[in-house]
Amino acid sequence: MISLLPLHGPGTMPVHGLGNSSKDMATTARRSRHIGSVDNWQSGKTVVECNMHMLTSGVSCDVTFLVGHDGQSVSAHRFVLISRSCVFAAILSEINRVDTDMAIPDIEADDFHTFLVYLYTNEAEIDPKNATSLLYAARKYGVGGLEDECVDYLKEHLTPLNACMILEAAFQSNQMKLYSKALKMIHRNGEECLKTPSFLVLSHTCVDQIVRPDDLVAEETDVFEAVDKWAEAECKRQEFESTPRNKRQILGDVLMCVRFPLMESKYFVDTVGASGLLADDERLKIFVHNLFPDKDIKPFNKDERKGQRGSSKRSNKTNGSMSYREMSSREHRTLPKINHPRLGSRTHRGFAGKSREEERNDFDDNSETEDRHGGSLKEHRRSKKEHHREGRRKKGKRKVCNRTENRFRVQSFGRNCRGREWEPLKFRCREEIEFCGFLMFGPCDDDVATYDVEAHLTDEFNVEIAGSNIASSYKAKKEDVIFEVMFPSPIHLASRKWYTLNILIRGPPSMYGSDAKERMISHGVTFEFQQVESRANRNDQCQVPYLLFTKV
Repeated sequence: MISLLPLHGPGTMPVHGLGNSSKDMATTARRSRHIGSVDNWQSGKTVVECNMHMLTSGVSCDVTFLVGHDGQSVSAHRFVLISRSCVFAAILSEINRVDTDMAIPDIEADDFHTFLVYLYTNEAEIDPKNATSLLYAARKYGVGGLEDECVDYLKEHLTPLNACMILEAAFQSNQMKLYSKALKMIHRNGEECLKTPSFLVLSHTCVDQIVRPDDLVAEETDVFEAVDKWAEAECKRQEFESTPRNKRQILGDVLMCVRFPLMESKYFVDTVGASGLLADDERLKIFVHNLFPDKDIKPFNKDERKGQRGSSKRSNKTNGSMSYREMSSREHRTLPKINHPRLGSRTHRGFAGKSREEERNDFDDNSETEDRHGGSLKEHRRSKKEHHREGRRKKGKRKVCNRTENRFRVQSFGRNCRGREWEPLKFRCREEIEFCGFLMFGPCDDDVATYDVEAHLTDEFNVEIAGSNIASSYKAKKEDVIFEVMFPSPIHLASRKWYTLNILIRGPPSMYGSDAKERMISHGVTFEFQQVESRANRNDQCQVPYLLFTKV
C-alpha cells in the first residue's frame, strides 16, 4: 500500500495559502531534490535523461537479459522494449510471463547495452568495434532507425581491412547494397583482403562469392592459400579434425573456383600436391592439360581473371623456358581481350572512366609539333577543335554511365548476322535505373565492319517503350571486340519489372556469347535475366554481352 504524505507534522507537503508563499515553495523545490520524504531525482531532467537514469540505476526494471557467452545479467523495462521493438512486443506481450529472464548468447554485453541506450534515447555511439554487432541486433529485433545508421556508418568506413567483416554482416542482415559495395571492394583489393583475419570467419556462401568471379584481383596462389586456411578454420568451428578429406568436404564447389591450370608447375607440385586437397586423377588431368591444351579440363577453370590479364607474375615459365601451354597458345587462335576501364586501358564512351575525347591527343596544343610541321597543322587542329566544340554544344554533354559485367561465360567466333529474326533479351533490375544503351560483339574476321542495328524496348505487357526505337548503322573494329549502341536519351526503368530488349542486326559474321548468367550484381544494381526462346538465340548464341546504365 502506498502511504500518503501527512498534511501536518514532520514531512508535511507545503500547501498554497497555508504556509509559505508559492514563490518560497518553488525556491525550496529547486534547491533540494527532496520534497518531504520523496527523492525528486526527476527534477531538472529531460525525458531522455530520465530514461537513461532509470536504465543505468535499474529503477523499476522488470525484464532481465542473460547476455553473451558468459550470461551477464542486464536489466531493462518492458514498456520501453515493447514501445520500440516489434520483436520484443511480440515476445513480451504474447503471455504475461512471470519468469522474464531472456537468454541472448549471440550479442555481447557491451554491444547489447549500447543497443538498449538507443532504444531509450534514440542515439547510439557507433564505432568500428560495435558497428556490425549493432547492425545484427537492430536487424534481429526490428529497429529500423538503428539499422539504417549502422549501414550508413559501414558504407562510409569501408576499407580493404574490414571489407570481409562488413560483407558477412551485410549478408547476415540481408543488406544487399552494402553487400555489393563490400564485395566490389574485396574484388578490387583481393590480394590484401584474402589475407585479413576476417576472411577466415566468413560463411561458405560469402567465400564462394569472393573467389568465383573473374573480377577478383589476386594471384591464384593467394586464392588457394586463403581457401585452404579458411577450410582449416571451419573444421575447428565444426569440431572436425583438420584432414585433407574433411577440408575438401567443407570446401565443396569453392575448391573448383581456384584456377589451378594457371599456377606455375613448381608451386602446383610442391604446395597444392602436398596439401592433399586434389585427388591423383585431378592432378594428372591438370598436368595433361598443360601439355595438350585441347584436352578437357572440366570441372577446373582455365580462364584468366580480369584483374590479372597481362600480369607478368603469372608468366608460367620455368628456368627461362617457355611452357607447353604457351607454345600451344601461339598455334591456336584466342579471343581478343576486352578493354577494361579499371585497368587503365582505352575505354568506350559511356563506360566508367575517361571519355574517348579526353584520351585523344588531337585536341592538345603542342607548340613544338606545330613549329616543326608549319602553320597548316596548327590551323587544321584549330578547326578540328572548333568543330568538336560545336558538336558538343549541339548534342549536349554526354552523361557517363556504368556497364554491367559480361553476361557470358564463353565467347566464340563466327555467328551469322543476316537480320532475319529478332533477338530478345529479357531482364529486370531490383533497383531503379536509367537504361542508356548496350554493347554488341564486333567482327571476327574483318578488321572494320559495318552493322545495321534495329532495336526497341518493350515492357512486361509487350508494349514498346517510348524513345527506345533505334535504327542505325555502326562501324565496328575487330580490335575493340565490342561496339556501343546508345538510345537517343536514357530510359527510366522501374525496379522489379521485366523488360525485353529486341535486337535485329545485319552485317558480316561476328563474335557471340553463350552460357549466359542468370543473375549478377554490377555497380550496386542486381540484374536478373530470363531465357526467351526464339530462332535467333535457339543455339544459345547471343550478341549483347553488356548493358549500359546509371543508377537512380
